[in-house]
Amino acid sequence: MHAATAERVWAAHDLPGLAGLVDRVLQAAERLPGGALELVAPPYEPEGAPPGLLLFNRLAVVRYHRADAHAAAWRAAGLSAAGIVGLPDGPLRTGIEAETNLRASAPYGALTAGERETLYDELLKLV
Repeated sequence: MHAATAERVWAAHDLPGLAGLVDRVLQAAERLPGGALELVAPPYEPEGAPPGLLLFNRLAVVRYHRADAHAAAWRAAGLSAAGIVGLPDGPLRTGIEAETNLRASAPYGALTAGERETLYDELLKLV
């Protein structure tokens, strides 16, 4: 179902190219011991899977890298999961979000600046 839907909805896009870029990001993402990414990577990629399915599954798994980055950032700030849930807006939350963004951006360094721009622009066009 995911394969058919991705191919239909995203038919006008360079799915092989995007899937390849996301794969490189995913390969560069740090797998933290006990982290979410470690549990879900590599993504499900059945033999002969069409590029739309590869892109869909890889993007789904990349989300877990960001979740790990967020958890690492709030742990570094001395917070637990319960502590971050009730944390009000302010300098501490802003700092945690900035640290999350920094940690989550690291694997995108595997791409050139032009590739990152292409990935960003083309993913925006998928919606």
